[in-house]
Amino acid sequence: MQPYQWQFTPNNADTISAEELYLRKIKLDIQMTADDLEKFWDSYMVEWHEIGKDPIEWSFPRYMYEQVYLPKILEEMNKNAWSGTYSAPTPGTAGLSVNSVDGYKKKIEDAVTAGDLTEYATGALVESTMVSQIESWIDSLPIPYRDAQGSIYMSPTNAKKYFRNYRSEFGYGAGVDNNANAELRVEMTNKRIVPINAMEGSNRILFFPATTNNMIWVTRRNYPTYFQIRWEKDERVIKGLAEIYRAYGFEFLDHLFVNDQA
Repeated sequence: MQPYQWQFTPNNADTISAEELYLRKIKLDIQMTADDLEKFWDSYMVEWHEIGKDPIEWSFPRYMYEQVYLPKILEEMNKNAWSGTYSAPTPGTAGLSVNSVDGYKKKIEDAVTAGDLTEYATGALVESTMVSQIESWIDSLPIPYRDAQGSIYMSPTNAKKYFRNYRSEFGYGAGVDNNANAELRVEMTNKRIVPINAMEGSNRILFFPATTNNMIWVTRRNYPTYFQIRWEKDERVIKGLAEIYRAYGFEFLDHLFVNDQA
C-alpha cells in the first residue's frame, strides 16, 4: 500500500525461489523358501498345503504379506516420514529402512542450518511448565500468525505433558464432558495440539496455518502410491517385489514455525 498518485509506482520486492524435494525410489524385497512353507504348514495351517497350485496362488504368501509384513511396512513408512535420513545403499546389501528417504525432521534441520528457517525458543519441554511454554512460544511468533488457526504438532509424550500440566493447573470442568481440555486447545490462540506417533522421541514442535496446507508428501506419476507386491517364483523360492517413490517437505518455509528442540 502507498499514498495515491496518478503515476504507476510499483513498490513490491518479491523474491521467487523454490523448495527442492528429491524423489527417492524405495523398494520392498521379500523372500520365502520351501522350508518356510513347510514350517508354516506343519505348525499352524496344515489345511493350506496347496500342492498342485501355482506357488503364486498359495495362501501362505498372501497371509504373510497382509498379516505380518504390511503392518510393519506401514509402521516404517509412518516413522520414516518424520525421522528418515537418506543414505545411498551399499551395492548388493539391503539398506536400513530409516535411510530410504529424508523425512520432515531432516528437512527442518537442513532449512535451519541453511538459514532458511528460524527457530523460536521453547527451551527443554517440561511437564510442570508445558502450558506456559507453549503459550509463550505462540506469543513469540510474528503477529499475523499468533491467532492464526491451525494445529501444533508434537510427539504423543509431549502432548501428554501438555494435557497433564493443563489438568494440574486448571483441574476438571474446563473442557468437554468435564475433561480438562480433552481437545488439547491452546486457549485464546485458535490452535490445538495434535500428537503425531511418528514424532515420538523428538522434542520438536511445529505449526503452520490451517489455510496453507504446507506439509506435503510427493510421489511419482504413473507409479502406485503405496506398495503393490508382485510375486515371482524361482525353483523353491517365492519372491515379492515392489517399488514406490517418496519425498517429504514443506511448500513454503515462511509459513512454517518450529521450536529450538530436536
